[in-house]
Amino acid sequence: MDNEQLGLRGRRRWLGGAAALSLGLATGAGSLALTSAPAAAQGKPGTPPAVTVPLFRGSLAAVKAWAANRITVRARSLDKAIAEVQSYSFLGSDQATMVGKMQSDISGLQALDAKIQSDTTIAQAVADASTIFTGFRVYYLVLPADSLVVNVDHVDNILVPDLNTNISGVQADENSSNQAVIGPLLADMQHEVQVASSATSGLAAQLLSFTPADWNSNHELLEPARSSVASADRAIWAAERYYYQAVRYLYHHPTTTTTSTSVPTPTSTERGRLAAIKARASRDISRRVASLNAAIAVVQSKSYLGSDQATLVSIMQADLADLQAVGTKIASATTVGEALADYDSIFTELRVYYLVVPVVQDVIRVDYMDNVAVPALNQEVSSLQGQVNSSNQGVLDPLVSDMEGQGQVVTAATSGLSAQLLTFTPAEWNANHALFVGVNANIVTSNRALSTANRDYQRALAYLRHGLGGKDRAPKQAPKPKPDRDHRGRSR
Repeated sequence: MDNEQLGLRGRRRWLGGAAALSLGLATGAGSLALTSAPAAAQGKPGTPPAVTVPLFRGSLAAVKAWAANRITVRARSLDKAIAEVQSYSFLGSDQATMVGKMQSDISGLQALDAKIQSDTTIAQAVADASTIFTGFRVYYLVLPADSLVVNVDHVDNILVPDLNTNISGVQADENSSNQAVIGPLLADMQHEVQVASSATSGLAAQLLSFTPADWNSNHELLEPARSSVASADRAIWAAERYYYQAVRYLYHHPTTTTTSTSVPTPTSTERGRLAAIKARASRDISRRVASLNAAIAVVQSKSYLGSDQATLVSIMQADLADLQAVGTKIASATTVGEALADYDSIFTELRVYYLVVPVVQDVIRVDYMDNVAVPALNQEVSSLQGQVNSSNQGVLDPLVSDMEGQGQVVTAATSGLSAQLLTFTPAEWNANHALFVGVNANIVTSNRALSTANRDYQRALAYLRHGLGGKDRAPKQAPKPKPDRDHRGRSR
């Protein structure tokens, strides 16, 4: 793993062994991300570790193989991102621009690989391999910038036009009897839409103009764009909240009354609101269905989950069935009130993003620690104990003892944690939004303990490799032959 990817991995939220996989979870308005970009590439990059091409003890072939692997990984990530960009229908001309830039990067990487493979010296190969990072910046610039462009275009071409349509519908229902309530809500909606539009104005073009050289000279290059996208997301959410407040008020305070016992025929405005609610519900349900299907695939790919694997899959499959049932009810609703009641259940009764997916992620992590990390730690402890002798026990014994203690910390922190997570319900989360605080604290404690144990193990190995006992020690140099004469020139 190269330094660029290591820098990303350190800031990634752990998903068990699937840290590099995206579950495709869009948790906010306009929150779309390219699944081929490492998760942390969407977060603040900070200062990356220095890029150093390993010399492999002077092996030219090893340097070339190392570079070929890094280029292949990046080309695959770009290919996946291209397919994802091509699947979006709202990108306009940005779609062709992004695809063209990524295809150019793939060609450039392939040409660079050919050059590295033809190099005849270590110095040439190392210099060319460094260009993989300085000349392309796939994970720190290209994929994060493209993800931001997707978010920006989603706001500009989908969310803002939808909200403007909704605003027009509410304006048509505004009158003197409801103006005191509807007027402020309309003003708030219009203000938030303006905030979102201003935050994303010209942002896609700016992002597409960035180059690796720009990023190399300023590692905070994408931060203003991230802040702007976050501001737009918040504004969109706020505008949607005001819209549904207005819709609910208008439903409960109709502008006309009827004395007939028959069901009144919906007006054109009501039909428009009903259609808007159905369309939004369909999008929200589709996103959650896609996220659950992706999460099911991740869970099924893990070999260390034990019985939790079937339980997680069963929970998510039940949620899929519930989502589809809600979607059917909303699609057949004939009034705004019916549609709103069923729409609310997507959030209040299912909680895919706030409950189900976090439970899946945490159970994967806990089971990984219990069934993979701790057993591996115990094996490392046993291996070191077998190498302790009188000459090294002063150093090794404290390290081994600390590793054992850290393993006990992990075991205590994760005891019963998976079972507890699997009992969480939407009703519990609705009543207590801090439901995961205790669980997350235990996971953080376990992560720290494992990190400490790993540092102990690496220190022990480093000590042994310096020739102080054990099978992992470095081989000793053969003794030099003694000279035929002593320091005074006399024969021995």
